[in-house]
Parts: sequence; C-alpha cells; structure tokens
Amino acid sequence: MSTPSLILRAEPAGQRSASGVHDALLALALYLLPFSLGEEIVVVSYSLPVFVLLLLYYAARFVHAPTRIDRGVADILIVSGIVVVIMVTTSFFAQDVFRSLSRVAFHLNGWFILFFFCTSIVTGDRDADIRKYKGLVKIFVRSGVVMAAYYIVNFIFQSLEHGVEPVLAERWTGGLASLPWGASNTVAAALLMPFSICLLVLAEEPPAGGEPGGLGLSRAEWVIYALVMALGVLFTLSRTVAAVLSMLLIFFFMRRAKTAALISALSIALVAFALADLGLAEEIIDQRLFSGDIDTFNNRSEIWSDFWGFIASNPFGLIGYYNALFDIGYTGHNFSLTTYVEQSLLGWLAAAALFVLLLRKSAAIASGKQANDRAHGRFLIAALCAIALNLHFEDAYYTHQYITYWWLFVSLVCLRYLIAQEAAVPAGMRRDRARHLKPA
Repeated sequence: MSTPSLILRAEPAGQRSASGVHDALLALALYLLPFSLGEEIVVVSYSLPVFVLLLLYYAARFVHAPTRIDRGVADILIVSGIVVVIMVTTSFFAQDVFRSLSRVAFHLNGWFILFFFCTSIVTGDRDADIRKYKGLVKIFVRSGVVMAAYYIVNFIFQSLEHGVEPVLAERWTGGLASLPWGASNTVAAALLMPFSICLLVLAEEPPAGGEPGGLGLSRAEWVIYALVMALGVLFTLSRTVAAVLSMLLIFFFMRRAKTAALISALSIALVAFALADLGLAEEIIDQRLFSGDIDTFNNRSEIWSDFWGFIASNPFGLIGYYNALFDIGYTGHNFSLTTYVEQSLLGWLAAAALFVLLLRKSAAIASGKQANDRAHGRFLIAALCAIALNLHFEDAYYTHQYITYWWLFVSLVCLRYLIAQEAAVPAGMRRDRARHLKPA
C-alpha cells in the first residue's frame, strides 16, 4: 500500500505565526543546549533563559487557547507525570534538597514540552500532528549535529594543545576530553537519541522523487547528519555507546544496506585518519580496548554489587533523587539500581511503566498498514532498547542535555503514534480523539 501524502492544509495566519514563534524558540534552545557557562560544580547551559521563555509561551497559549489532551497518549502523560512527581517528592529526602530539585526542574521543563506536543492547540487534527512532528524531527536532529560538531572540535583542539595522554586520562566531567556539563560518555549517550531519529528518517520509503519524510531535506543531507553524529560518538571513545550505536546500524543495515555501510565506513575512516594524525591510535587501543578493567566493565560490576547490597539491606527505603553521588559516594552506573536506591521501588516501577508504554506505542506503530509506519515502529523499538541498554551501563541521565533530549524523544514517539493512528481511520470518518480540559 502506498504511503499517504503528508501535505498539510493551510493554517490560519494566527496559528502559523504562533507555530513559528514556538519553533524558533525551541530551535534556539536546543542549538544552545550543548554550550554552557561554568565548570564542574555549577554549570549553566546557555539554553536556560530560552527554555524559560518557551515555558512562558506555553503558559500563554494554554491560557488563551482551547487545550485538549489526546486520548491516545493520555496514558503517557499520566505515567510520565507520576515519574516526575516521585522525583520531586524524593528530592526532599536528599542531603542537598536544592541540588536535587535543580535536576528535577529540568525534568519539569521536559515534561511541559511533552505536554505541549501531546495536546492539540485549537485544531487537534492530523495535519497539526504532522506539522509538529516534522518540525520537532528537524530541530532535534540538527541539535544533535551541533552537539556532535562541538564535541569533535573540542576534542581535537584539546588534543593539540595538551597532548594525547592528558586528554585520554581526563574524560570525566570537566575533563579535557569532555564538555563542562558532562563526561564524554554522557555526551555520547545524549547523541544516541537524535542519531536514532536520523536513522529512522533514513529507514523509511520516500515518495517517488521526494525527500525522506517529506522534511525538505535530501537523503544526502540526512546521511551527512547521521555521519557527523556517528563521528561525535566515536570521538567520545565511549565503548558502551559505540557498541549500542553499532547495533542500531546493524539493525538499520537490514533495511538500508548501502546507506548504513556508507555511514559506518566513512565514520571509521575519518576517525582513524584523525586519530592517526594526532598520534592517538596506539594510546586508545591500549587504554580503551586492552586495559585491565574490561572484565569488570570498568569496575561497574563492583559498583552494582554495592548497590544490590544496599537494596537487600533496605528494600523499601530511599535516599533521595540525585543523592547517591553524595550519600554513597558514587552513582550506580545503572539506571535501574540507581533509581531503586534513590526513589525506592515505587520510583523504579513508575520509570519501568513509562518505558513499557513507549514500547507498546512503538509496537502499535509497527503493526500499521503503511510501510513507513511499520519501518518507524520497528526502529523506535530498536532505539528504545538501545537507549535502555546504554542506561544500564552509564549514568548520563542527570544532565540538563540528556534529560531534555529524553523528553523530546518521548514527544516524538507520541506524535508518531498519533499520526499512525489517524492513518488507520477510514476515509471520511473522524475519531473523537480529544478530551477537553476547558471550553473552547
């Protein structure tokens, strides 16, 4: 069955103007997201004031426009809201409540962005969903390209200025091979999400003579975007994310063999050339591939054992959101263990429920009648599994950048689900999708 056209109906001038303001603010916030002010203890992203303006925009829109929650994604909003409420509540058990709440603020910001994308302002139809989905995809992926390019440039300049060994040795937050807001592994984990969405676009069947996803960009441009982000991940020297990224490329290879091979070959060739030119190759092979801590996953197995012991001795207790680093002295490098210790079993169950709901939405997309729905749904399932796998070896989920990307990724899953559901409605019929929060 051919893919339905995604041509939008003309929108009233007022709606187009409001959409333009929103997209401009969101794009500026995301493009500034990787850049920050401060070092190690207090790091503030340049995007913060723009996100504040964006939240004020949402407040104004919700006050002056009829707001409807789409029933198809109401469960996502409810469960994700519970996740955030648990974070807020458990923050008051932490040693430094302000420090914990400052991280929760990023989650609240992300949840309100999700709320905006899961509600229909005024129109509440498929055209609005498609427009919002297309705009978010382009902004999200381009933000990932900016972050990757920034990291690559930082890595190369630091290597040239300080030498190979200091850069490789200092990969933690504020280290030479990282960015001020996160260690190189954290940067790689954040890049995994826009990279997945870029591959999702490339995985679909484009209309004859058209661009992938009807997004106004050629396939070559999307390949370049994927290549830059893949290079960014490889330059972080994160073994876990590189392995997960490779799995995604293998999955993608089954649908788009030539494109996947091109991205992989060019990424490896360019990284190998750069590292050889910088004299990094030998040190990387020694430190990252043959170091003595490989058998313990860089001492992670010992950390996991400590956290399991903490849970076993106190199965119904909690120490407070974002408090393991200060109470225990280190995080669990494992999302499930850290969430359980910090937020109790209830916090872990809420987070697991959200992940299961996202998998179910993706599976529903994959069961659609349209070829692109099936391709997107399967790839979203693969991407969610890749993200989950990486989160159980890293602790990237505390940074403003990763938190924001996560909520945007959830928003994209929801929007893609709504589009797939509307495509399944017979022509001439319209479902009552929305639950009114207030009268029009």
